Amino acid sequence: MTDDNQGADNLPTDFLAKADFAYREAKETLFWVRLLRDSGFIPPEIAQSMLDDCEAILDALRAIRRSEKRHVLTNDK
Repeated sequence: MTDDNQGADNLPTDFLAKADFAYREAKETLFWVRLLRDSGFIPPEIAQSMLDDCEAILDALRAIRRSEKRHVLTNDK
């Protein structure tokens, strides 16, 4: 197997790791936006818009992670 092939074999798991990282970062962003809203640093309307966007991103990342995990499990056999 060449180096190119080895890299291709790791793509699904590498992608899943990156999707997991993005998911954790989005969850942390929710925490910080809520903290900024609750401490009065940003107006509730702006915070709500940010929180809605964050939730949409999390929904997309959840779907990606779920699909990718299925893909990795079925191709691992």
